[in-house]
Amino acid sequence: PGSRRTMRQALAVIAGILMTGSDAENVEWHRLSAENVAQVRENLSSRYKPATANKMLSALRGVLKAGYQAGLMSEEIYLAASSIPNIGAKSRLQIIKRSDYAA
Repeated sequence: PGSRRTMRQALAVIAGILMTGSDAENVEWHRLSAENVAQVRENLSSRYKPATANKMLSALRGVLKAGYQAGLMSEEIYLAASSIPNIGAKSRLQIIKRSDYAA
């Protein structure tokens, strides 16, 4: 999902989250753990809208998959790292219910 340019930009943002000042070319993506990916997810969820953050997570899952397919990651580590759930958007119903309580 998304263009190569968009995915490349997403990976650049994620690289900066993982290591300040880093770019996507310098990250050893195949060495990421589920904990690293969870930290990225939390950071993205606090900085971006769900759709944007989820697109970035999709880019991360793609690079993890490439690492696994190249034999750089074990299946166990790949599955643990790539199974981080998307960030959920608040439904209209949740927003309406919250506004009812505020009144």
